[in-house]
Amino acid sequence: MIASRQIAFGSTRKEASEYWGLCFTAEAADSTVAMRAVGSAPTVNLMTSYDGENWDPFYVGTTTINLPNVGDKVYFKAGDGGNTRFATSQSDYTNFVMGKRVSASGNIMSLLNAEEELTAIPSASCFTRLFNDCKSLTSAPELPATTLVDNCYRNMFQRCTSLTSAPELPATTLVDSCYYGMFSGCSSVTSAPELPATTLADSCYAYMFQGWTSLTTAPELPATILGKSCYVCMFQDCKSLTSAPELPATTLVGSCYNYMFQRCTSLTTAPALPATTLSSSCYRYMFSGCTALTTAPELPATTLADSCYACLFQNCTALTTAPVLPATTLANGCYRYMFDGCTSLTTAPELSAETLAVECYDYMFTNCTALTTAPELPAKRLVVRCYRHMFSG
Repeated sequence: MIASRQIAFGSTRKEASEYWGLCFTAEAADSTVAMRAVGSAPTVNLMTSYDGENWDPFYVGTTTINLPNVGDKVYFKAGDGGNTRFATSQSDYTNFVMGKRVSASGNIMSLLNAEEELTAIPSASCFTRLFNDCKSLTSAPELPATTLVDNCYRNMFQRCTSLTSAPELPATTLVDSCYYGMFSGCSSVTSAPELPATTLADSCYAYMFQGWTSLTTAPELPATILGKSCYVCMFQDCKSLTSAPELPATTLVGSCYNYMFQRCTSLTTAPALPATTLSSSCYRYMFSGCTALTTAPELPATTLADSCYACLFQNCTALTTAPVLPATTLANGCYRYMFDGCTSLTTAPELSAETLAVECYDYMFTNCTALTTAPELPAKRLVVRCYRHMFSG
């Protein structure tokens, strides 16, 4: 434990017990904390302290912090001049390496500036992969920034398999790939942070909770303005997820819901999909492999986009009834593999379109082994691969 000692930060003096910056605490004897540089990682200037009063330089790739007893702590802060980022790309980054069992607390922004509590992240890719593969990390530090930059938290906690809770994410204005893969593979976390943003950016939530096998409830997603690929693979392989959040957007963008709930094998009910303005690949693979899904949502759009419903319900083996498909204006590959492998599907929906598009019904009902009745096909002029393998299997 740290006594109530005075420590100096510039011209401001604070109690050691009030230190606001990043802190690691041993939850098992002989825990360790180190850092490594990968690729052409940016040079960083860091200091550490065991008592909040005496600070020593910390050298990435050389210094290893030993925490011999449960409850031992080490504090981190930026050295003189501060830091602007810990990564420049997915291949060039500095990240923590831990042994045994370690919890984090305090403000992550102390790694950038020890003199003041920043709320704006200064550089793109700033914290990319910072705790990547830290399987010993049990809790995350505070992430108070309200102004984000592209890729700032990308893959930050990827595969932190001992992490049991996620930090709050207060930002309401998002940027491209800001949370991309942030918690991917964190299989012990049971509840997701709130995501209050109503306007999204390209790939902002992509892969964010992928592989959260303990997640049972998804956060609310109030956004009505989407970005390209904004929800791609967001809940992919969340095998304990039983219900999906509402998705209120009525105008979609390219690949926005692509693979969003793929292989969520406990999902029994799909959210309403009210959009009438679709975009390329918008629902592609969205519920693919959701083997507990028994009812499909309504699909009201009458004008389709390229690959918009491709593989949408692929291998939904419990699905018994297909939704009404009112579209009269088709697009290339729009229904491709839509019900492939739906082995409980007994009847097919009406298909009223008279003008076809390339590969529009390609493999649509392939491997639907319980299908007893096929729909009428009123089109008189055919196009390339329009009905190819439509009822194969």
